[in-house]
Amino acid sequence: MTSMTTRKDQARLARLSTQEDYVEAYAITDAEMNALAKLVGGPFMAEYPSLIPVFLKDVRTRH
Repeated sequence: MTSMTTRKDQARLARLSTQEDYVEAYAITDAEMNALAKLVGGPFMAEYPSLIPVFLKDVRTRH
């Protein structure tokens, strides 16, 4: 996802509420999901899905 988002994109992202919503919106691959689970912990991600983009940035820049 680029730093330039449209208002429509911002509105869609604001409505994300579950881990599955974030996976779909950010096109997270299985490998990235595994790396997130190792970095953050699966239960933590499920409890606080809004933090996924923060950690996803780290995962994507490391690979």
